[in-house]
This record gives sequence, C-alpha cells and structure tokens, in this order.
Amino acid sequence: MRSIFFNLLLTVTLFVADASIVSAQKTDAPYLKFQSLNDLPTVLEWPATVTDGRYVYVVNPYTSARITTAVIRFDPKTAKWAVASTAASKKIQAAAAWSPTDSHIYVFGGTVNGGWKIFAGVESINTNTGEIKDLGIINPMPTVYGCAAAWDKLIYVFGGTQNADHTIASMYSFDPQNKQFTRLADMPESVQTAGAIVNGVLYTFGGFDQFLNTQSKNINAYDIKTNTWKTVATLPRGISSNAVAVCGDLIFVVGDYNEETFLGYYNTSNNTFVKLNSNMTGHRAGGAAVINNILYVFGGKTNYKTTLGGIKTVQAADISGLLDK
Repeated sequence: MRSIFFNLLLTVTLFVADASIVSAQKTDAPYLKFQSLNDLPTVLEWPATVTDGRYVYVVNPYTSARITTAVIRFDPKTAKWAVASTAASKKIQAAAAWSPTDSHIYVFGGTVNGGWKIFAGVESINTNTGEIKDLGIINPMPTVYGCAAAWDKLIYVFGGTQNADHTIASMYSFDPQNKQFTRLADMPESVQTAGAIVNGVLYTFGGFDQFLNTQSKNINAYDIKTNTWKTVATLPRGISSNAVAVCGDLIFVVGDYNEETFLGYYNTSNNTFVKLNSNMTGHRAGGAAVINNILYVFGGKTNYKTTLGGIKTVQAADISGLLDK
C-alpha cells in the first residue's frame, strides 16, 4: 500500500512539475514590431548618438571604412538624414551627451585616426547653429568605447578603455558652464559600457573588459545625490557593444556583440528587465534613440553581412504599449 501511495504521489508530483515547465514555456516574451525606414546614405558604425527630443544626432560615425568629421542629423518627421556639420575633429568611438541647459552636444574621447591615440580634449556642438568648438581643456579620463549622459546641468562621463587593453571604472562629472571636471565614485567594474540616467540615477548595462576579455551581465546603478554605486539587477546574459535609449521610466537596451538581435527594456520603477522578441535587424555597435514613443535603431555592424561589416538599416517601433507595463 505504501508503495502504491508513493508511486501515485511521485506521478502527481512529476505531472505538476511538467505542467509548470509547459506553462513557463508558453509564457513568451513580448513582441515588438519594427518598420523599415529609408536606409542610411552609407554604412554607419560606432555612432556617438544623442537626441534633443526633436532630432537624433550622430557624432563622428565610422562610415565606409573612413573615420569622419561629420555630425549627422535624423529628422523623424521626414525620416531623412542630413549632414549638420563636417567640422568635428577626426575620431571614432567617442562618447557624447546633449545638454538641455545650453542646447549643446559635448563630445569626449575617441580614437584619432585609428590606433590608440585618444582625443584628450572636449568638443562642443551648438545644435542651433551647428558651430563646433574645441574648448581647449583637458579631459582627465580620455577613453574609447566610453559613455556619457546628462542630468541637471551636468554631464557624467564613465567607463571605456585606455592604452589598448586598460579598461577603467572611472567616472567624472563635467560642468558645461565652468568647464570643470569632478572625480566621482568609480563604477563597480571596469567596463566599456552604455548607460542612461532616469530620475537622478545612472544605470549601466553590461559591458566589456578588454583586459580580461569578459562581458558583464550586471545592471549597475549610481545615485547622483549620494555618489554611490550598487548592482541592482542582472541581464539574461553578458552583453557589450549595445546601445541604450530612454523613454520615461524605461531604458531600452539594443543589440549585443554576440547575440546581435538582443533587445529588451529595464523598468527603473520596479527594477525588472524584460527581454523582447522582435523583427529588429541584428547588429552590434549601432545607434538607438526614442522620440515621441518611437524607438529608432540604426546602423552598426554585423558578422552576418559582408559590406565592410557595416549595415545601413534604419528601423522604428512604437513602444507606447510597453509604457504602462
């Protein structure tokens, strides 16, 4: 009798376990549908991408195997790209942020003419006039593959690599008004990373340590008021060469070096990451921005196409349905 009871209990237990597995398998990730827009005029890799809420700006992209001096502007109303300026200094893999205080883009770091000579100054781009200036000041942490984000009159510059394989955890704030840098608390890990600020907190997503040759899967958060970092969540996998874009409380994470179709969003209000399925063209080292609840993704490079590794695609997806979730 005990044997019969045990077998029955085991059968029921296995059935329940199998049912939970099936249920989990049926819980599909949300699907985000992209529409294809007109292609870029040329392949475009490693764009330092910013938005002022009206246009998307790309600074010093790598185009058709050339390091450029261009600033390119995308108008969502016409879905067209135009050259805003060709007067930037020659570099790629720089970091940039748009300051709403003075309507300027500030550009930091980037490799000069290839190799590991890094731009050590700071450039400003007036988005109203197109004027570009070298501010004549020294950036205390010039890097390639670094990142920058703006909040409350300051710009935060963080991460990246110096001298071929020295990836750093450093972070500074930059005050566009007095042109001063201030050293802040280091990130929890040394990575080339992408990040964005929501409600006074800077979030970084994954990243690559060029010295250790490893990807991070951490979501790290920096509280600007307290000058402190902590790891708040983890991604489904380690990622790098990704872009980020903000819409309200959500930060979208786009692309990856290995899983090129990686797409998801982090909800800063409830500390959850949701991975998305989509028809997005797979890429790494591309650009992303949100304007009026439309997520735009563009450019980048891929292992799966042969045109210098770069791609011209521009895609857009309406994310309104995700904002209340």
